[in-house]
Amino acid sequence: MENNCKYCGTETIFVKYEMSNKRIQLRKQCFNCGYLNTTNYKHSLFENLENIPFYSKENRDNFKNNRINNSKLRNNIGSKDYYNEVYLKSFEWKNKRENILKRDNYKCVCCNLDATQVHHINYNNVYLENFTDLISVCYNCHQKIHFLGEVYFNNLKANFGILKYCNSCKNYHNNNLPINFTFCNNCLKKNNQC
Repeated sequence: MENNCKYCGTETIFVKYEMSNKRIQLRKQCFNCGYLNTTNYKHSLFENLENIPFYSKENRDNFKNNRINNSKLRNNIGSKDYYNEVYLKSFEWKNKRENILKRDNYKCVCCNLDATQVHHINYNNVYLENFTDLISVCYNCHQKIHFLGEVYFNNLKANFGILKYCNSCKNYHNNNLPINFTFCNNCLKKNNQC
């Protein structure tokens, strides 16, 4: 069960959500950015639903409006301009960046010096990055990754698009796997999913 918001990394809480047929569903909402997860959870997780608050429609609507406005901006400005001038200055990115640096103990995953930047391993999910798409790096290693292609992370090449994350074993790998793969070859073999 995912406890953190996939957009800003803040912890989500269980909320009650009333469907159009008046049935109450349990969902999770981030009260930081307003994202409401559409996954329905079993009522049996709780003895008493009285203590669970209803979702915040206002927060959810603000979240949706921000996403729509950002989408319009992204389409009106060149995507590189939007990325640099809007997204990297947004609260969403700053919060995500801080959570990645905290996860990596503010250390560069390549050289173990103090990390000052966050690197996108790939740009498949830009604006909606998963935490596995990002690593903490120092300025020098970040420059090397993008311009020299010489940086290694845990003996793996950290160049753009080469380093990938396995959701099963929770490790990074250099493999010739599809861009959006879920399991590394070792995990596929262990689970007979080859």
